[in-house]
Amino acid sequence: MSVHDLFDVSVLFETPDAARGAYSRIFGASPTNAQVSFGELTLISSVTDSPMPAGDLDLRLCPKGQSIGGAWIGLKLGVLDAFSMNAMGAKADPFRDGGRMREASKLVASLLAAGGFAVVLHKAALLVKPASLFLYELRDPASPEVRPWAAWLDFIASHDGRAFECRSFGMPHFFGSPNVRVVLDAPSADSFALERAMQATKYAVALLAADGSMAELPAQLEVPVGWYPGPRAPPPPRGTTIPWTTRSTDDGLTVELSCPEFERSHLARAFDEAPASLPFDVYCRGLEEALLRAFAPELSMKDVLRFSAPPGSPEVALLVFDREDGLTVLVTAGFGRVRAASGDPGLATEYAEFCIAVPSDDPRFFRPLLTLGALSLTTPAAGGIKDFDGFPPGEDGRGFVVMPLEDVSLARKRALALRQFVPVTADEYAGYRTLDGPSRKAWIDQRLRGWRDAANRWR
Repeated sequence: MSVHDLFDVSVLFETPDAARGAYSRIFGASPTNAQVSFGELTLISSVTDSPMPAGDLDLRLCPKGQSIGGAWIGLKLGVLDAFSMNAMGAKADPFRDGGRMREASKLVASLLAAGGFAVVLHKAALLVKPASLFLYELRDPASPEVRPWAAWLDFIASHDGRAFECRSFGMPHFFGSPNVRVVLDAPSADSFALERAMQATKYAVALLAADGSMAELPAQLEVPVGWYPGPRAPPPPRGTTIPWTTRSTDDGLTVELSCPEFERSHLARAFDEAPASLPFDVYCRGLEEALLRAFAPELSMKDVLRFSAPPGSPEVALLVFDREDGLTVLVTAGFGRVRAASGDPGLATEYAEFCIAVPSDDPRFFRPLLTLGALSLTTPAAGGIKDFDGFPPGEDGRGFVVMPLEDVSLARKRALALRQFVPVTADEYAGYRTLDGPSRKAWIDQRLRGWRDAANRWR
């Protein structure tokens, strides 16, 4: 019988003395195979004074040339695996006070703090995680709010020449629930579809592993676009969601997710070929994901506001993002599907969306953003009002300059420009207009050192 059959998790040490010292410090005894209990966790432990056989280990998360050390402490987290226990009707919240995986998390964290340098997850496809990564995913396992499910699992996206697959490893043994997988036909598997597939995989796993009240997934699972994995139970879905259908395999050890909705809509391909033909909801969802990738964790999704488009105007929505410092960022969604009249393909300014940073999500900020965005499509200004340009002051004496932000990657070939409108006084605008492109950038950089400086100008 191999060590991978005997143990669920092991901690690697540089030397036998280091492993034995850590064992004595944490267990308060010399190394033994006797059963030891911590809360609801009953385990068998062992110290091995030689390197672990490395032939089958998955070292892809470790630094190149990572040593496997000279000794290790193996832990069997109970005689039965969690899946067998659940099948017998013994399912319990693994992260409740004294729960099996909470105690296991605290124990492994203690062994790492005592000199362990890596963790081997024998029941998660033999994955090896460096101590720094495992501890980062654990956070504070003693905190009741922390549920470090991801630390114990592996997630892989693979391609066999015909289809892409995203899946989890480790759920049955550690959490008593099925692994989750998504399979995409190759034509459906653009980078956005793959990200959505992995997001759905991790969301489903988090519900089963970190939500102590959920015994199985619903027939239809709503996955929020704005959710990213963390050491917590997932919050209820809010904002834009993607519906996934769940299906249990015959052996009960895997749940498959499918989503015909996004498999029929290839955002990257459509945006490359004909942005205006892209379904509005698909475009909005893709833009949300791209912005969250670009700015998370700085921004978090709050809401999507739909508006009735006047005749001849593009359909438009506002994406509302919260910042940790209390500011709100509003981003248009819809103008970027329509080519600006004077957009320059060489400058990648044919298609753009616009944003403002404001002190709150007060509706009084909506109209100027939507108005400026609509005007940008028809202005004859070079670059379609997207590159170091602006709008002259109105009756209130306030003008606007356009601050270039980073381009957003919605497709392989075509960039989507993201530009921020910033209020300026009449004198500022007059001085700004006398400058050339590089000087305008320097002018903006001197006056705007972040989102808060821009937001203060809207007060």
